[in-house]
Amino acid sequence: VDHSNQLKRYKKIIEETFKDKNQFFVYLTPFGIDPADADSIKSYINYSYSQITDSIESILLLYRNSISSKIIFYLEDYLVTVKRELLMNDSLNELALKVYNAHKEAFDFIFDNRPDPSSILYPYFEDEIKKSGFVIGSKNKGYIRFTTPELEAKLPKSGQGWPNKEVFLFEIEYFWSDRYATVNAVIAPCDDNVRTGIIDAVKDLKNYKEPSGKKWLVFFKKKYSFIASEVINEDEAEIEKRVKEIIDDIKPYVLEISGSIAKSYKDYLEFKSATSDHL
Repeated sequence: VDHSNQLKRYKKIIEETFKDKNQFFVYLTPFGIDPADADSIKSYINYSYSQITDSIESILLLYRNSISSKIIFYLEDYLVTVKRELLMNDSLNELALKVYNAHKEAFDFIFDNRPDPSSILYPYFEDEIKKSGFVIGSKNKGYIRFTTPELEAKLPKSGQGWPNKEVFLFEIEYFWSDRYATVNAVIAPCDDNVRTGIIDAVKDLKNYKEPSGKKWLVFFKKKYSFIASEVINEDEAEIEKRVKEIIDDIKPYVLEISGSIAKSYKDYLEFKSATSDHL
């Protein structure tokens, strides 16, 4: 169906590009409907895919013996495609409708509970992250979060944002944009002293970026081309490869950030302990 004055725009392009040619404008749709606006109705002849399939079927019926087998194959294949994809009146469409009507409840249940790209891809990220020696963190749809064993053991569980109350995690958002897998280092809403301590620990690192948010502080970000809706159609080996490339690339950054935070937190605990002993 035409929209945004596209038929007028097409007509203008043809008129300006082929000024010295005879011009005929045809509006081709599955069932020969008229254009949406009155001006285009006057300018365009409507024609349908139904008319095209009728014409091809007539040609095959009358002239099959004089047409090469290659052309017959091409025309018959085109007929099947148009009927199935555009007109929805191919024999397979009819069979599908019969099967659906016979098992409607089962198909509706499967459709309502079908896995989406997020749940399909999550295990690939989870497996590769665990293989790299990291610890899986709080879960949300479209995200995989993790930390290092060292930070898991040292940092408090006093955060106010994630289900498991972590104060800091690495996360990969691999689903929502359907364009990128975005790796973030995130400080959750928590005690100001903890947030300040983590920032102080990493602010001198080469890849540190001044956090722009107030509630969630993201000081490291890296993007990778990753179209989830396309990746799920790859075979298992290719998905594993795509995910592994991302995890392998971010591993040095993760270890560097984790090491700085862990050292700083250790120093903070030692300072706090020494101060308490002198009180």
